[in-house]
Amino acid sequence: MSLTKVAMAVLLIWLVPVSFAPLFDTLIMFPLSISPVGEHSFFEQRTLAVRSAAYMTISYFIVSYFRHQRPQSSLLPILVYSLWLIFFRVALLIIHGGGDWLEWLITVFFILLAALLWKANKKESSKIFKGSW
Repeated sequence: MSLTKVAMAVLLIWLVPVSFAPLFDTLIMFPLSISPVGEHSFFEQRTLAVRSAAYMTISYFIVSYFRHQRPQSSLLPILVYSLWLIFFRVALLIIHGGGDWLEWLITVFFILLAALLWKANKKESSKIFKGSW
C-alpha cells in the first residue's frame, strides 16, 4: 500500500468519528482532544454542522478514491456536501430542541438546493462522457 493510501486511510479513520461526535455532545479536536460540549447557541450548532458536513464530504471522496470511482460530474462535491449539511443540521436541531422557524427555513433552503443540484448532477453526468467514445 502506498504512502498516499495510508495517509488517506488514517485521515478517513480520523474524520468519521470527528464528524459524528457533535451528535453525542462531544467535540474532538486535533491532536486527540476530546471534550464534552455544553449548551451552545444555534450559531455554534451551524458551525458544527458545517464542520461535520465538510469532513464527511472529504470522507466520501476518500472512500470513492479507494473504490477507484471518479466523480460523475463537477457538481457532485457540492451535492454531497449539501446532503451531509442537511443531515447534520436536522440532527443537531432535533437533538437540541428544534430551534426557531428561521433555523428550519435555512434547512428547507438547503433541501431545495440539494434537489436542484441532484437534478443538475443527473443531467450533467449523463452527458459528461458523451462523444468521448
